[in-house]
Amino acid sequence: RVAVTLTENGKQRAVYCDVSSGGSFGCSALRLEIGVGKAKKIDEVVVYWPASRQKQVFKNLDVNTLYGITE
Repeated sequence: RVAVTLTENGKQRAVYCDVSSGGSFGCSALRLEIGVGKAKKIDEVVVYWPASRQKQVFKNLDVNTLYGITE
């Protein structure tokens, strides 16, 4: 599970997404794409790992950038 917090037009909002275990033929891909509208930066990304029950927090990320995250 991934929670993304961003500020767009002076208002903070959050986007929540789930990533499954992956699949074939593009079904349930492990790559997550999140629309951020007109936000210039991503305030925070929190990744919740279900198996280990750990979380990772990333702050002040650039938009239009591909990040690789590993548990």
